[in-house]
Amino acid sequence: MRDGRESAVLGPLGSCGTAGASPSLISVTRCFTLAGVAVFGFAAACSRTPESREAAFLKSAAKHLQSNDLARAILDLKNAAQVMPQDPEPHYRMGLAYSGAGNLQDGVAEFQKSIDLNPRHSAALVKLAEILIATNHLEKVKEGEEKARQALASSPDNADAWQVLAAGELREGDRKSAAGHLETALQKSPGHLKSASMLAALKMQDKDLDGAEETLKQAAGAQPNSAEHRMALARFYAQTDRLDESKQEFAQALKTNPKYGPALVALADLSFRDSKIEQAAQFLQRASALPDRAYRPLHAAFLLENGKGDEAVTEFERLYKREPADRDLRTRLISAYLRTGRDAA
Repeated sequence: MRDGRESAVLGPLGSCGTAGASPSLISVTRCFTLAGVAVFGFAAACSRTPESREAAFLKSAAKHLQSNDLARAILDLKNAAQVMPQDPEPHYRMGLAYSGAGNLQDGVAEFQKSIDLNPRHSAALVKLAEILIATNHLEKVKEGEEKARQALASSPDNADAWQVLAAGELREGDRKSAAGHLETALQKSPGHLKSASMLAALKMQDKDLDGAEETLKQAAGAQPNSAEHRMALARFYAQTDRLDESKQEFAQALKTNPKYGPALVALADLSFRDSKIEQAAQFLQRASALPDRAYRPLHAAFLLENGKGDEAVTEFERLYKREPADRDLRTRLISAYLRTGRDAA
């Protein structure tokens, strides 16, 4: 008969041997091994620091945001904020997630929470300033400018803050101060595209086309591998009727990033204007293959508008079959059926 100590050890482990019989050395060893694994796992879980748990939640949130799963990303970020309540980072990232999805009210609230925890959180200050300055209320615009100045007080080389401050000044009609602060932003960060684009726009309004071009060229030169910078220069040339140079810059943007959607669409448009229908279709076909859903129906829609209804219907059917929950694709498919006089498959 087992004594009380033996049964107290072996009992909770379940059927380690035959009931009523003495367990073998192997079965006892196995039981204690399993118990050790269980205890080790429990200890490992308990030994995770709040910092490591927060890092895991932040990493998971980033993955969910990449797949456009906002709900799960926000849940992860709330969990991160719960395990590290004094860290402003989860609230800042929630602000980015909410505002990026168009929920500015919750975005503002989370940016403010981040600032409450760290009044020198320059990134949160700048994002909050940007939202406030974009409103239609002058008092909010002034409040946004003050937030930008607070960011600059702790981060004087922050080009984003200088640019947002300039945006607020423009809202108030102070072009001179705005231009000066945009130039400061570009001194701090020569490739800062928002500042370069805003300053170029001001120069264009003043009929200084050479100055506008030089501003965009310098920014592009500071970021030679940026398709976005080439795109800005290409748009400037298009606006000033320098179409050959515009095409060259669009092509350069595409060379820098062969999957850059805006350049593919722009080149399709220019090809269509030159009556190069097949070339335009090829650019749109490449755009439609991009992960961004906004580009997916472009090639089929182009085919439909250019006398290739059957091909358009076939492509819309393929797209809708792949994403049957997409209402926009469904609407486009029905429209294509009606335009071509075809019945639904």
